[in-house]
Amino acid sequence: MQNKTIRFILCSLAVALFIGCSHWFVSGGVGGSASLADGQRRTAPRRSLQQADGVAGVPLLAAPIRGEKLIKREGYTVSYNTKYRLANYVAWRLTPERLKGSAKRAQFFEDPELTADEKVYFSDYSGSGYDRGHMCPAGDNKWSTTAMLDCFILSNICPQNHTLNGGDWRLLEEACRAWVSRKKDNIYIIAGPVFTSAPPRWMKQRVRIPDGFFKALLCLDAGRERGIAFVYDNVGTTRAMGDYAVTIDDVEQLTGLDLFHSVPQSQQKTLEAQCDLRAWTK
Repeated sequence: MQNKTIRFILCSLAVALFIGCSHWFVSGGVGGSASLADGQRRTAPRRSLQQADGVAGVPLLAAPIRGEKLIKREGYTVSYNTKYRLANYVAWRLTPERLKGSAKRAQFFEDPELTADEKVYFSDYSGSGYDRGHMCPAGDNKWSTTAMLDCFILSNICPQNHTLNGGDWRLLEEACRAWVSRKKDNIYIIAGPVFTSAPPRWMKQRVRIPDGFFKALLCLDAGRERGIAFVYDNVGTTRAMGDYAVTIDDVEQLTGLDLFHSVPQSQQKTLEAQCDLRAWTK
């Protein structure tokens, strides 16, 4: 009888220990919640854009600009000039993963994060003779419906000559995607307007008209590091892509911006002095 009692006690202890261990495991171990609410399911934590893409979701910016309004979107960051009602620049990163997707083009709309006096309106472009030219293009944002929608916000848009917008500027956008697709590179991009005219030219007395545009590219992939930039006049000419190629240093001197300022100075000195289009096209 005594042996049966001892066996019963030992079995009870074993069952209790098993139940306790199972509960500890399900609740997440040390620091886990003691119980789950009725109907609640455990799911893997949602990954942020940075976690999902590694560092692919983080653009490299220019050095801070006095008075800028820095706005972070799903697929790009814009440094906005509230005086000119245009971007100082738009920065994003183009990766092989971001070439995938089927998000559809959206309609242009006014920036909800700007005040009534700061934002650009549809009426500013109406009858102006200028296209709404993307800085961060729609073709770079098919990977996300939100990113595609964001790239049609008017703070990502500049008054652009119609021939340039549908011609040489578009060809550069397509070339960037082709280079990423073919080489499987990850490219940091900064694009924006260039102002050289004095006195300034204005659209509807509200939006400054750019005299040109720049696009700077930087690849920091190990063993494939390189840099290049392009400058286009805001006119209706058509030329070979190589005619627009310059160094990133040239763009910085032209615009006064310090592009990719978080990159180590030793790398900047080398990469921002490069202008070898063959290194990108071959």
